[in-house]
Amino acid sequence: MKILVYLTGGAHWLGGVQYTRNLLKAICSLPVAEQPEIVLKIGRKNKDLNFETEFKGQPNIVLDGPVPTKNGKLSRGIDFLRRVLRRYMSMDLPGVLMRADECSVAFPVKGPGVLGSAQNVYWIPDFQYKHFPEFFSDEERRSRDEMYNKMLSEDGVLVLSSEAVQRDFLRFFPQFADKAVRVLRFCTVIDSAAFSADAAEVCRKYGLPEKFVYLPNQLWQHKGFETAFEAIGILRDQGLELPLVSTGNKDDYRNSGHFQRLESILKEHGVEQQIIMLGMIPREDQLQIFRRAALVLQPSRFEGWSTSVEDARALGKHIVVSDIDVHVEQDPPNATFFKTGDANDLAEKLKAVWHVSSAGPDGEMEMAARLAAKKRARQYARDFIKIMTEVHEARWVKSLSRAEQEQEFLKLAALHQLLPETLRSDAVGPRFSKLVRHRRELFHPAGKYALKQVVSTTGLSLNVNIGDHLGCDLYYGMFNEQSEYALFNALIKPGDVVIDVGANIGLYSLLGALRAGPGGRVVAFEPAQRAIDLLRKNITANKLDAQINLLPICVGSQNGVTSFYEAEQTSFSGIINTGRSAVDSVREVPVRRLDDVLPEIGILEIAFIKIDVEGTEAQVLEGAVGTLERSDAIIELEISTKNSNPAEKEEMLACLTLLEEKLGYVAYCISGDLKRLVRFGSMSEIFDAAAITRRNNYFLVRKTHDKAALIERTFAACQPSLLRPNQFFGGRFAGKLSRNELKALQWAERERGILAIDRADNAFKRNEMLSR
Repeated sequence: MKILVYLTGGAHWLGGVQYTRNLLKAICSLPVAEQPEIVLKIGRKNKDLNFETEFKGQPNIVLDGPVPTKNGKLSRGIDFLRRVLRRYMSMDLPGVLMRADECSVAFPVKGPGVLGSAQNVYWIPDFQYKHFPEFFSDEERRSRDEMYNKMLSEDGVLVLSSEAVQRDFLRFFPQFADKAVRVLRFCTVIDSAAFSADAAEVCRKYGLPEKFVYLPNQLWQHKGFETAFEAIGILRDQGLELPLVSTGNKDDYRNSGHFQRLESILKEHGVEQQIIMLGMIPREDQLQIFRRAALVLQPSRFEGWSTSVEDARALGKHIVVSDIDVHVEQDPPNATFFKTGDANDLAEKLKAVWHVSSAGPDGEMEMAARLAAKKRARQYARDFIKIMTEVHEARWVKSLSRAEQEQEFLKLAALHQLLPETLRSDAVGPRFSKLVRHRRELFHPAGKYALKQVVSTTGLSLNVNIGDHLGCDLYYGMFNEQSEYALFNALIKPGDVVIDVGANIGLYSLLGALRAGPGGRVVAFEPAQRAIDLLRKNITANKLDAQINLLPICVGSQNGVTSFYEAEQTSFSGIINTGRSAVDSVREVPVRRLDDVLPEIGILEIAFIKIDVEGTEAQVLEGAVGTLERSDAIIELEISTKNSNPAEKEEMLACLTLLEEKLGYVAYCISGDLKRLVRFGSMSEIFDAAAITRRNNYFLVRKTHDKAALIERTFAACQPSLLRPNQFFGGRFAGKLSRNELKALQWAERERGILAIDRADNAFKRNEMLSR
């Protein structure tokens, strides 16, 4: 992947130049193997900004221009002709290859209709013109609205610099709410040489005092200089004269008289002798003024993501900063916030910080800041590369023919066949799973609803959403609970009453109803709306409406109402926000105890209860003790340490211990490696197993009612079938995989380089195929 990076900004907007510089430096901070190839397009207006020499030594960065030919004069002539055609005729010169033409992704694109072969990734710094329309002419506001509407109508991802800007985007352009948006927070990257320079000597060159406050903003209308000058005047009246040093462009193109107005404000408050406005100075000198300052001031009324705040963070400086949303989101260390536009509050905060600050540099704070900045820079670069890779791969998917797409689908199906087996290996499983998820999301993006049908070998017809991980797994024939599902299938008998708490799209509810027959009954509890919609479709499609009661409520230890987190991936929806999937919405949902709700619908005893509720299993069991005492029920329980904090684990253990001691329950699980039923000596051993295995489903049975012997006999009868993968859900590609399985493995190893499988790892039986 090659990325075309446009130099944004210029002499009129140095913040844009610094944005590009920080991005390139962040990429260069990565190990060379991680760095993508970058083609930098500077533009004629910015030729004097030193980018040619600054990045010349970086192996993965080249400047845009014709791909080198043996005739240098010819190349330059072609370059000139090409630029003329593009600018004046909206044409490209055929047959001439520019470095930019070799790129598949371009960023940051700030307007519509940008020519070139690369896929555009758009960037809007902020929506200041919407918040402060008085700072912009009518013509400029109309022009921006027109430009953004055209740009947002084009195909391509939009990058924004903060969640605050993203909220503005949805507020001001709701018609583009479905636009693919990614938030990319930039950071400042400072060369190590800056920390060895003599900051005091640089400040003496500019005639600066020993101790001062530094305000590093261009003198534009929204930057809050009026508030700063008024606060300095308030402190002067109180007998404290704070020197304030300012650097930045003095000319606001939107208001040619703004600087003169600021000068009059200085005189009005009598602080013109305390304010030193240096204007534009070299970046290397600016960094030394930063280092020497006792503290930094950022009084801005509006930002998209403040470079000054990031500079202060990277240099370990204490900063007094306005409390606008973006600054709060940036949350710099060593920060003191003041009420935006409130000069009295600012004066109070400046006074407090000034008395405990001294002239820099502070070596200890700088060292801590440098270590943190290095990590932030690498994370910033990786976040950027992730977005560009996503766009690059999506473009590749679009370029595939129908036949080529079908081949890719077959590869995916083959990889899914291998996934359950690889997940039993700690060395291979997580990486292999990540590979498969990433690859398939190129074709089936997570969160994008797409309805498909899957038919199981039991005869069930399932509607699944392949934008959901569970639905996509089933579509490709991968079901990670095959063994548990087989045992459940064998345990349910005609006439049974089955309770399914956390039914999702109905895998257990439907099979339970099928096995229990017309004389049986299933009660399915599922509050997640998207899952409910599919569950209803599946109940109707299989003509099981008379046997399955669907209750769209939560189950817990008390009756009432609870907050319910509806996740993008329905498997992670629940009363607890697990953090394992993006939350789409939070709503109030009724919650009932099983001991109360089941008698209301005529159920006193049950045969089987499956509980999968993402961390609140203990509450479900606590509200069902009476039902379990009356019944001879088998419990299938999912326990994941990923969904529980220490207190919740203690509550779960106490509940399991109660079942063990009061009702005589014992616990089993199916060994992933050997396909054997394993009995635990005590309930506490479950949490040891849950912490070290990805098999988190457990069967609890009452040994006093001979259920232990029953489950062991039942398992022994169905154990041979467990050795056949995907016996229930063959997916769309069943019967087509044998000839593609080896290809898929070889592709995974070659393309991703992550299947370095230990030949001695007995958990991964197919490693012999890789060695052939």
